[in-house]
Amino acid sequence: MGGNGSYRGLSRTALAFAAGFVSVSLSPSTAAGATLFSWNADSVSPSSSCTALNSATLDGLERHDGTNSMKVTIPGNAQGAFGCPGAPPVLVGSGSDGGWLYFRWWMKMGSNFTWGGGSPKMQVGEMKRQGDLTPIAFQLWIDPLRIYVGTCKCQQGDAGVHDDPSAAVVYYDFDPKPNPAVANWQEYIVGLRMQSGVDKSDGEFHLWVNGVQEGTGVKGMSYCNADAGNCVGWVQVAGSMMVSPSPQLGGDASSGGTIWLDDFSFDDVWNSSISAVDGGEDAGLDAGADSGPPDSGTADSGTPDPGTADYPANSSYRALSCGCSQAGSGVALLLALLFRLRRRR
Repeated sequence: MGGNGSYRGLSRTALAFAAGFVSVSLSPSTAAGATLFSWNADSVSPSSSCTALNSATLDGLERHDGTNSMKVTIPGNAQGAFGCPGAPPVLVGSGSDGGWLYFRWWMKMGSNFTWGGGSPKMQVGEMKRQGDLTPIAFQLWIDPLRIYVGTCKCQQGDAGVHDDPSAAVVYYDFDPKPNPAVANWQEYIVGLRMQSGVDKSDGEFHLWVNGVQEGTGVKGMSYCNADAGNCVGWVQVAGSMMVSPSPQLGGDASSGGTIWLDDFSFDDVWNSSISAVDGGEDAGLDAGADSGPPDSGTADSGTPDPGTADYPANSSYRALSCGCSQAGSGVALLLALLFRLRRRR
């Protein structure tokens, strides 16, 4: 995936496969997925998705892929935006259209990284509103034990309004001492399903680590509401989550440590770079199951199920959407078969 930020929600999308005889045009109601932002942390330049770093460097020795990663060294008593705070904002648009947003990054925490005392946490992203209107949509945070949506006027069902944290919480141990796995390169994906209307409470929040979902996620969320007016004009700050982390560790200069970050991607379709499957039971291109993340159990818009073996990651078919007849589904299956045969040659 390459390129800078873009706009989502195209009304018409066409997919052409250069196999000499096959061309598929998708209907106006079935837009293919879009990569809204990506950066491989290989370079910082005017033509890159990141034009300048703050309290960070490119590291060619410790990286997940490519030639570099972004190395961020965080003193325990520091606050502010580290990494690449100048990455371009991404216009998401409506926050109540029922669509999915996927934020992927690769991360390795130093084995000696130490969270500070009190209530240490790190802001890893922010969804604002055009014109810097308030209230914002939400911020995404991690702390030693969890990742969560906060600083929002969120609610879950009839449970009332939550601010920080909201009810959208997934528990995962981000402390390398009790959980040494985080001191290795791991892929993290946050999946957020927006509610399907300003008065709906059907949003979701999920976390996958190395393609495996942590827990079962959180459903029944309302991230915005008509009274607050914060369901329109969503803008993802600094490209994607974790591109510009903002620590609030609450420690002294001896705490904190180094984290390495790589291969960022913000998409509106499943975007794992290592796994098209998270243990789902389906096989083949799903003609009537999930348009959301693997095994989320959401309503279908006809997208190939990301929890299937015939949904190759990082292929041109990752964005194929088909609200079509059985004949159209047959074409999609043919495309997937041709691709798999080509890979085996």
